Amino acid sequence: MSKPPDGLTPLPKPIRMEVPKGEATSSGYNRKKPTREPLKRVPPPKRDTPGANSKSKGQRHFEQAQRSHERRPTPKKKNTRRKQGRYSKEIGIFCLGLICVAFIVLIAILLTSSNALAVYLDDERIGYLPLNRQTREWDAEYVQEQAILHRSAMVGPQVTIQVNEQVRLVPVRARRGALISATIADVITQVSGEFTYQIMAQAIYVDGERIAVMQSLALAEHIERHFTAPFQVSANATTTILGWQLRTVVSDGTDLDSVDVAITRLDVRVEDVYRYIVQSGDTLYGIASRHGVSADVMLHDNGLTRQSVPHPGDVINIRTMRPKLTVRAEVTETRTEIIPMERIVEYDDEMAIGDVNIISEGREGERRITERLVFYNGELRSEEILEETILVEAQDRHEVMGTSESVAPPWR
Repeated sequence: MSKPPDGLTPLPKPIRMEVPKGEATSSGYNRKKPTREPLKRVPPPKRDTPGANSKSKGQRHFEQAQRSHERRPTPKKKNTRRKQGRYSKEIGIFCLGLICVAFIVLIAILLTSSNALAVYLDDERIGYLPLNRQTREWDAEYVQEQAILHRSAMVGPQVTIQVNEQVRLVPVRARRGALISATIADVITQVSGEFTYQIMAQAIYVDGERIAVMQSLALAEHIERHFTAPFQVSANATTTILGWQLRTVVSDGTDLDSVDVAITRLDVRVEDVYRYIVQSGDTLYGIASRHGVSADVMLHDNGLTRQSVPHPGDVINIRTMRPKLTVRAEVTETRTEIIPMERIVEYDDEMAIGDVNIISEGREGERRITERLVFYNGELRSEEILEETILVEAQDRHEVMGTSESVAPPWR
């Protein structure tokens, strides 16, 4: 610090405000403002006039600097302890906010996470399935299939049903008490019990006429085998019922028929007219006897009398009672038959009677025949050869026989 000019006093030290003991140093409304001494009014310096007793130029500058120093506010002392406390408070508030946010996020996760699968039947909630490793792989289609199988077993064996509701699985947060008794078997049983369903039945038609309604395809096929088994001429025969037809229908279960009722309706006889072509040697009574009908009825139906004589080619209508079901059996058979050899005989008048000269022994042949046989209610109606193969050719037997009576025996 530079020294003042000679004859002048040094500048006073700056006044420091001291806070009394017991008063807070932090910022607030109760803090006392530092006091300062009032500034003294200093008259402006007079200009130097010639001949007057004036101050020197250095003294005037010194006084001006002293006045400006007195007007300058007292510098405040930095409060490091108060600043550190403010930072600590801000850090505490920030940490408390982080803890609150983490707690809110945890509560939201617990509330929105799913611990069960709610089973809905259309818009109605049926129950819950515990969400575990096994049920995570399930879907609504699998649950519906299991419930339909359970319901089908309750309705009847081998019965196909069609349900009217749709199963949905929705992940939810369920109470623990609702999951204690929630087993998979119980839920499937409950879902199947809530189903409203229709049975996919099989209606039996014969020649377009609806005869009976069976609850399953297996029962309908059982009735068909009941009527075709007596006419199964061989193991490889294809047996069908003429006019037989199965149609899938939807039933509510009230119009289903039992097996005995269906067999009774089908095991009846209906009237049929058979057109017979008269062959050579036929008689009216012989035709009636061969077809098992009354001769008088046959004559009446054809407008004939007992004195009428049938001619080959005439058509006679025979009214018979046939079974309601006509079973057609078709079988393809392969058989082997012998081809007989032919015997060729020549006569020689130079040979004595009784002498035989065999030129060729001959042999029988063999052939394989594949044919189709068609039966109607066990009666053979047509036979068709599909293939014929010669396995061994037949050879003729050639003989020469003597016819002379005067030829002497060779031993004489």
